[in-house]
Amino acid sequence: MNRELRTLAAAALLALLAVPAAAGTVAIPANKDSTLHSENGTLANGAGDYFFTGVTALGAKRRALILFDVANSIPAGSTIVSAALVLNMSQTAASAVDVKLHRVLASWGEGASNPTGQEGAGAAAQPGDATWTARFFPGTPWTTPGGDYVATPSAVHSVDQGPGDTWNSLGMANDVQGWLNAPSSNFGWIVIGDETQIITAKRFDSRTNPTPANRPVLIVDFTPPLVPANYCTATANSTGFPGQLSALNAPSLANGMLQLAASQLPPNTNCSFFFGTERTETPLGNGNLCVAGSMYRLGTSTASPGGVATRNALYGLLPVSVITPGSTWCFQAQYRNVAAGGAGFNQTNGLAVTFGF
Repeated sequence: MNRELRTLAAAALLALLAVPAAAGTVAIPANKDSTLHSENGTLANGAGDYFFTGVTALGAKRRALILFDVANSIPAGSTIVSAALVLNMSQTAASAVDVKLHRVLASWGEGASNPTGQEGAGAAAQPGDATWTARFFPGTPWTTPGGDYVATPSAVHSVDQGPGDTWNSLGMANDVQGWLNAPSSNFGWIVIGDETQIITAKRFDSRTNPTPANRPVLIVDFTPPLVPANYCTATANSTGFPGQLSALNAPSLANGMLQLAASQLPPNTNCSFFFGTERTETPLGNGNLCVAGSMYRLGTSTASPGGVATRNALYGLLPVSVITPGSTWCFQAQYRNVAAGGAGFNQTNGLAVTFGF
């Protein structure tokens, strides 16, 4: 960056730009659910109307698995504000007991097993069912019988006589954020009741329950990806058009990279990308400087014959200690334009980018 640009940048006044985005709420139905029965590894309930937690009168444990398709329900790059799981408890002989949600660490199946009656005894496991010993019956075992999950619960809720119960916590919001950022890590939650004594079992309505209003739902409040916004006036160059700067992907820290494109440039010209903490509109060269404050260079690219220069801004090369979710940074590109006369160089407009998770 030349001396004149650095001088103007240091003298510019603070004027941060925040780009607003409307909050969103989505109610996500369960994608699959199942019950694990501790008696043996051949019982399951993948297609029934209910799933179970806790301990029966005979001392048998029940654990439930449930998964929601987060990635196809919430825009990528969104920031999760809160998450709440709503279940309908439809039968119990127990008084109030704590029921915990733990994040599952391995994939599991939902097969065609469908018990009769009240379903508490389970049914013969079918291919692909999750059982106490198998993630996918009959051939893919859990590392630990009863399920592989994070020991620390993401949420705890006291379930009494029902019918409606809601779990919500920061831990759940963090789980959902992680599943949104890395969909391949989404194995859902395992629902575990009080296993320290007998007669603590709770029956909940499953995703295939005949009453739609009773089916599990995950309610997520989120902030959509903040849309990069142009600001500051760019002046026409020798092509007759002003240079334009845009982002080619969502400004999410989880992406690991921000892809920038400067367009409407003179063909094959050298183009230098830079960014800073503040915005300004100060005459410089044949155009305006739009970035000020603490400034950083991203490097130089050569425009294509069509007048487009791109640059990948690797977050590892940026000041990551200050680029945090919710922080706004201002980007611009400067390019040579000898054919236009004057100072022989110009700038694109500015691009304000607010980073999400």
